[in-house]
Amino acid sequence: MTTVAEKYLQIAKLAKDPANAEVVIDGILTFFGLDYFDLDLGVEYLYTTKVIDYKFRSVLHKAEDMDAIMAWFKEKAGVTDEEIAAAEAKEKEYVAGCLMLAKQYLGMGHCISGKTYLELAAAKGSEEAIAQLKDMEYAQDIARFFVKELVKNGTTTCAAYATVHPASVTALFSVATEYNMCILAGKVMMNRNAPDYLMDTTHQGELDCRSLIEDWDGKGRNHYVITPRFAITSTPDQLKSAGRLHAEYPSTYIQTHLSENLGEIESVLSLCPGHADYLEVYERAGLLTDRSIFGHCVHLTDREYKRLGETGGIIAHCPTSNLFLGSGLFDMREANRYGVRTTLATDVGAGTSFSMWRTMGEAYKVQQLNGYPMTALEAIYKCTLGSARALSLDDRIGSFLPGREADFIVVDYAATSVQKLRMEYLRSRDKWTIENKLFGLQTLGDDRNTVCTYIMGKQVYGSDSCDHQEASM
Repeated sequence: MTTVAEKYLQIAKLAKDPANAEVVIDGILTFFGLDYFDLDLGVEYLYTTKVIDYKFRSVLHKAEDMDAIMAWFKEKAGVTDEEIAAAEAKEKEYVAGCLMLAKQYLGMGHCISGKTYLELAAAKGSEEAIAQLKDMEYAQDIARFFVKELVKNGTTTCAAYATVHPASVTALFSVATEYNMCILAGKVMMNRNAPDYLMDTTHQGELDCRSLIEDWDGKGRNHYVITPRFAITSTPDQLKSAGRLHAEYPSTYIQTHLSENLGEIESVLSLCPGHADYLEVYERAGLLTDRSIFGHCVHLTDREYKRLGETGGIIAHCPTSNLFLGSGLFDMREANRYGVRTTLATDVGAGTSFSMWRTMGEAYKVQQLNGYPMTALEAIYKCTLGSARALSLDDRIGSFLPGREADFIVVDYAATSVQKLRMEYLRSRDKWTIENKLFGLQTLGDDRNTVCTYIMGKQVYGSDSCDHQEASM
């Protein structure tokens, strides 16, 4: 049984290196018995919880005063210097393996309910977790699970972050190719402020991306996305490397995170001084283009909205993630006012559903809190033709116009008893309009409303209520 003093020493030793910020946070949360389900945004969690003192959050993230970190933890843990000096430290890999296990559990970054990282690591072992992440067979299993969830929920085109491992990208493109699905994906580039086993280098990251681009971009319906995770985990040199890659391969896309929460913005500007705002960090690196997708964008300045509108940059609004983490309320009305191309996204890392219907419902709630009643027509547009236009793919997907690729779903407006009751009520009052049908899907819909999913005219999913059989994939 690990004593309080042993656990303190284990965490405090790790805290001496700022690169271990996520591991330290996880250890603290686990020590105090707090369930921590976010798999990808450890540093950001500091700014979205009231559990940890504000002063300590700031000190820990910036790693300015390790003595203050140690004093804070000693006070909370109630241990003496003598107990600490006498305790035997656990190996760093034990705690680090907890994060790796969580990362690999659902490969694409979904939630693990009811378990802490330490419980999971103890159950399965960290070395096994690390090995599995790099294993192609395992990566393909996870990629297949991911794609099956997409089509089950009625998603026919997807932009996704893979992991830092090239095998995860190859696996995802390979499985998507089996389905003939239009997929946009790329290897995460990350060379600082993360555990060693989740980092690449500027040079190796560029080599890996170049190889993957040559192998996959434009092959079939695959599109490569250059993916620096965000400015906190990529040095300016790596961001510029990503910009050079896009300039060399202009058919690629770019995706990263932008202004998800206030603490993140503060950290970026402290890491990248001399910039007017967060977006300018990316712009100077050549990453602000009309093929750039910026996740979240909850706390943008007027200048950032303006530049996104002028350059054609794309916002991926992730309402379930923003609400789950408490990041803030994205302002759709402001994005529309500046003419920014905005899409809706599930963000299954911290998001809570694969369903675009549920995502539209949460987006509606967010905008209601902002005083902007986003209509069901606007929501469905931003998930279909609006997304296709944002990605410059509307000549191929997003509508039923002649010559478009036949990606579509069959929908049951009344798949649940509540939806049936609503339908009967509206029909009895002659109000069963397209707007009311879509609004019901937006506010009450989920995967149960997807009867069949077709990709390039071929059925790839069928629910129990579908007249056809599910494709054998």
